[in-house]
Amino acid sequence: MAQGAKRIKLKVGLDMERDFNAVKAMRETFPKIGMVLDANQGYVTPKNAIKFIKKIEKFGVLWMEQPILADNKKGLLEVKKSVGVPIMADEAIHNYWDAKLLLEMGAVDLVNIKLMKSSGIHGALKIADLCQDCGVPCQMGSMIESSIGTAAGVHTVLSHKNIKYNELGGIERMESNIGFGITFQDHKLLISTKPGLGICLEEKELTLHKLF
Repeated sequence: MAQGAKRIKLKVGLDMERDFNAVKAMRETFPKIGMVLDANQGYVTPKNAIKFIKKIEKFGVLWMEQPILADNKKGLLEVKKSVGVPIMADEAIHNYWDAKLLLEMGAVDLVNIKLMKSSGIHGALKIADLCQDCGVPCQMGSMIESSIGTAAGVHTVLSHKNIKYNELGGIERMESNIGFGITFQDHKLLISTKPGLGICLEEKELTLHKLF
C-alpha cells in the first residue's frame, strides 16, 4: 500500500477461520483498499464455498476466484447463484470450450485468462472475444513467467479492451531473468518499442540456466 498498490489479493481456501480473520483484519486495517480473494479450488465443494463467502460478503470483496474444484462446473453455478460476491473462474477454464460452457451456463461473473493454459496469445484472445460478447470482463493472470512470458501477457492485455485487469508482476519476484525489455515501475508494466515482444535475451543467463 505504501508503494501505491490499489488492490490486494489474498490467498484463501485452506482454513475458513483463518481466512475469515485475515479478510476481517485486512478490511478493518485498510477500509478503502480493493480486495480480492483466490481460493485456488481450496473450498472444494459448493457448500463450503457458499458458507465462507456469505460470512465475508460484508467486507466488500471485489471478487472470489475459483472457490471450488475446477471440474465442478454445475457447482460453480450454484455458488454464483447463492452469494453476493462476484465469482471468477480460473482453473476451470483451460480453453475456449471451457469458457463457452461456463458462460452459456451463466456460472461466472469474471474470467481469469493465463497464456500458459490457453494455447498462448491466439487462444487467450479467442476467450476474451467470447467473454466480451457475453458481457463478462477478463483478467490476465500470471504463473510467474519470465520477462518473455510477461511481455506476451502485456501485449495481449493491451490488444483487447475486455481484458480489464492483470496480475503480471511476477518478474519482480525473480532472482534473475533471461531477458530484458520490460520494466515494472510504480505498479505499472512498461514495454519497449522493439520488434515482436520487445525482449532481448540475456545470453549469460541462458548459458547459466543451460537453455542453449
